[in-house]
Amino acid sequence: MKTKYRLVVAVLGLVSLTAFSGQASAQLKSTSIGCRGSFWHMNDQTNSVHVSSRWGDESSVHTGGGGGWLILASRLSDMSWLEVQVGAVGQMDKLETTNYTREEFEGYVITPLLFGVRYEFMSPRNRTALIPYVGFGAGPYWISKVQGHNDIMEDEVNIDTNLKPGGYLGGGMNFRLASWCAFNFDMKYHFIDFDKNYDRSGFDYGIGMNFYWGQFE
Repeated sequence: MKTKYRLVVAVLGLVSLTAFSGQASAQLKSTSIGCRGSFWHMNDQTNSVHVSSRWGDESSVHTGGGGGWLILASRLSDMSWLEVQVGAVGQMDKLETTNYTREEFEGYVITPLLFGVRYEFMSPRNRTALIPYVGFGAGPYWISKVQGHNDIMEDEVNIDTNLKPGGYLGGGMNFRLASWCAFNFDMKYHFIDFDKNYDRSGFDYGIGMNFYWGQFE
C-alpha cells in the first residue's frame, strides 16, 4: 500500500509540476511600459550651497541632475528586449541673490530619445524573482541651456537648444513582484556626443517600476 501511495503522490506531483511549468510559459509577457526616476551626475556637476555677506546678502546654489523617464519595450526573445526611452533631466548650475533684489540663474535641461537593447541573464520561464540585465543604446540628446535674471525692473529668460548624438551603456536588476509587474533599479553611463569627458556625460542612477502585458510565444 505504501508503495502504491508513493507512486500516486509522485505522479500527481509530476502532473502538477508540468501544469505549473506550462502556466509559467503561458505567462511570458510580450510588452512592457516602465516609469523611472533618476539622478544624473554630470561630469561638471558640483552640488553645493554657499552663503556669504559682503556689501549685502549673497547666496549661490549649485544642484540638479534629477529627472524622470518613460520606457516602452517589446520582447525579442525569452531573454532580450527592444527598448525606446524618453526622459527629461534638469540641472541648476548657478543661482545668486544680492540684497534680495536680483536673482541670476543658469541651468540645463536634457531631453534624450534613446533606442536600445536589454539582455536579461535569466529567463522568466524559470520563475525567478531576481533578473539581472545589461543594456546599451543610442539616440539624440536635446540639451537646452537656460539663462536669465529676475529683479525689480525686469525679468529675462534665454533658452538655447542644441542637438547632440550619444549613447548609453549600463545594467540593473528587475525584482519581479508578479507576472505583470516588477520593481527595477539600474545604473547607466551616458556618452553625450559619444565623448565620456563631455560636460553633460555622466552616470545616471535610477529606480522605478515595470508593467507587463500581452503573450509571447
